[in-house]
Amino acid sequence: MPPVVLFSKQWRMGADDFVFPSLIEVLTRAGWTVALSFVLGFHIHELENLKCLGSEYRYTTGYLIGALVIQVLSTVNLVLLCHHSSKGRIFDKRIPHPRRFVSVLIYINIVLTLSEFILTCIGTYFAIKDIIRCISEENERIVIIIVIVVLSLTYILLFIKLFLALSTVKPFTGGIPEEERYLLQTREKVVRQESEVTYRGLRCLMPCSNDEGTIQAFQEISLLLSRIFHDHEMVPSDIVAGLLLLHFKHGLEKQRLSVRREAQAIARTPVPEEDLVNLKHFYKYSMAAYGCWWFILDNPCTNTCLLGHYINLCPCFPCMGLQEGLVEGDGCCSYNFSAAKALLRLEDDDVVIFDNRNRIQEVPYFLCVDHETRSLVISIRGTLSISDMFTDLRGEPGPLTDCIPEATIGVNPEFKAHKGMIAAARYVYLRLHGLPVGEREEQDQDRVNRVNVLSMSMAQFQDYSIVVTGHSLGAGTAAILTFLLRSKYSDRDIKCYAYSPPGGLLCPAAADESEKFTVSLVVGDDVIPRTSLPNIARLSYDIRNVCERCELPKYKLLGHGALAFCCCVKSSTIKEEVERLCSEESDVPEEAEVVSVREEAFKPAVPSSLQDHNDLINLNSPDPTSVKTYSEELLETKVFDPTLSSGNGTTEIFRLDEKKDSNKSERKNSELSISGTSSHNALLETMTAKLDSSRTEPVTSICAPMYLPGRIVYIEEEDSGKLEVSTRNRNSFSRILVSPRMMMDHMPNHVRRILDKC
Repeated sequence: MPPVVLFSKQWRMGADDFVFPSLIEVLTRAGWTVALSFVLGFHIHELENLKCLGSEYRYTTGYLIGALVIQVLSTVNLVLLCHHSSKGRIFDKRIPHPRRFVSVLIYINIVLTLSEFILTCIGTYFAIKDIIRCISEENERIVIIIVIVVLSLTYILLFIKLFLALSTVKPFTGGIPEEERYLLQTREKVVRQESEVTYRGLRCLMPCSNDEGTIQAFQEISLLLSRIFHDHEMVPSDIVAGLLLLHFKHGLEKQRLSVRREAQAIARTPVPEEDLVNLKHFYKYSMAAYGCWWFILDNPCTNTCLLGHYINLCPCFPCMGLQEGLVEGDGCCSYNFSAAKALLRLEDDDVVIFDNRNRIQEVPYFLCVDHETRSLVISIRGTLSISDMFTDLRGEPGPLTDCIPEATIGVNPEFKAHKGMIAAARYVYLRLHGLPVGEREEQDQDRVNRVNVLSMSMAQFQDYSIVVTGHSLGAGTAAILTFLLRSKYSDRDIKCYAYSPPGGLLCPAAADESEKFTVSLVVGDDVIPRTSLPNIARLSYDIRNVCERCELPKYKLLGHGALAFCCCVKSSTIKEEVERLCSEESDVPEEAEVVSVREEAFKPAVPSSLQDHNDLINLNSPDPTSVKTYSEELLETKVFDPTLSSGNGTTEIFRLDEKKDSNKSERKNSELSISGTSSHNALLETMTAKLDSSRTEPVTSICAPMYLPGRIVYIEEEDSGKLEVSTRNRNSFSRILVSPRMMMDHMPNHVRRILDKC
């Protein structure tokens, strides 16, 4: 639903968002009206007792009567606002619009609220005069104190209402005529203004970070967020409603796909035993990088007692201190280092370095020796701080060769990766080799603790391989670091085990290359491996699409969703609506041929090596070798794909703002014109003509398709508790699945539990 426009400004609320707020305020004002009635009656009853006031006491009585009248008028106004806000669908195109009176009722409510505020200020003046005059009469001033309490609560309610109203205003939407709102120049101006506001907000979160790299990261993150989440026709409640519908929709499609697979007895692609064994073995190192808190949360009682055996409680004594340079940035007692030793059952001699320093694009890591597998293990911590979150958010692709020139001599210059994790991998590489990080360390030539710990360890353990591992942010950083290490130490066996890595990590060519040395693990509906800029844009379109087609009012949708969440049951009302949406998609449209052409035009680029994988199977085919995964079947939904692959290997992301019925003859003419068009620009124009007056706008600037690293092992836990382990194509994770488990499946403790069950 387009946002409400008040005082020539757009607000982050639609005309259908006032049902529940109005109901809550109606109940509050109804109780307030009853309370005011009792106070007014008591006030009038005490009129003869307070002789200290005389006739001025009646002014306070007048305030109470006026406040009671405003409460009644406001309640009537809110009831009407709730009624009109509940009319129609989320995106209702009917004329006259069913919610056309909402803005008028809001203006009336604003006038009543201002009148209430002015009256409250006047009542405060009289109440203060009353209590000053009767300050010596303790028994008689009780009624005045009650009036002051009423005034105080009124101020609190009014300021809460004011705060909520101001928090929903969009500061840079005024003064844009409707006919100019879709122009690229106007949109870019608004994006830049919102980007500046986002940048200031990020700087407020970390005001002490003033180095050049951090400022550049903030600027890129703010611009990226402003472009991705800039949709002038969607409000936050629309996004919540769309996510709720997608959750039910994905659950229904997943259930249907499971039934079809069982009926056809389709086998999963097995996982090599060596990969699964190594994934289970090296995950404890990824878990240990998180340090103390995740270790205690995993088993509070047992692990707290175990940590007490390893922690160094007297670090100031020379005999109790740690080896110099062994631990960095871990506080006085080195509790994170102690938790890592307790989890891995290591001694100090087995740990080469434990560096817990953490800033933006600088992640904690440690290097240790695994004698069981004869490996040097580099473990990198995942997201655990605000600095790590900013590193995650710098998601635009950048050249892999930007890391360290001497370390990327053998790396393909066309390889691109996640910018934030490139910087994080560069940081770990420099620390491991004792090289300066930043301008301050470059000028500090006398720094004595710069030791090339990796080269020293490799010289000491010459026949040991190198394993780089991590979870989440650590997994993405580990995959990029492995590229650098393999380029520098080509004679060494270097592998990477990435657990729940981010989806938008490597370009297709780099992802193909990473299959030689990287194994990734994805669990269930984990959102992080499915998160990339094209996938976020596609999710944005899916949300818009289901909201436009949904026939339920938003208040019913959100109400049944909240009830289903609280009672842990599926809402039959939402389920019926989702089944209707799915049945519409399953019907063959008249423009089926054009849809197939459109899908080819906007299909994401797939690496050539993926075309040889035999785990993409068509469920409708009698050949059991043509089965497709659930995510890949979702990709075949007959909707607009937001990614358009261009000739230079990049992808422009688009959002379809409106869908309107087109003339059939114009559709046929558009189909004929496609066959004679070779360029992507001409094809895009044809698609736009076919969609008649539909508009497309950029969600973000140019973004290359990015994929998960290496060979992917996928583990899914069924409702019965049974695990399904299979090898998946990286294209299986090209859509974000909305599920209650999408965050839980990413948690380190949950991944460990799943691996222990394998």
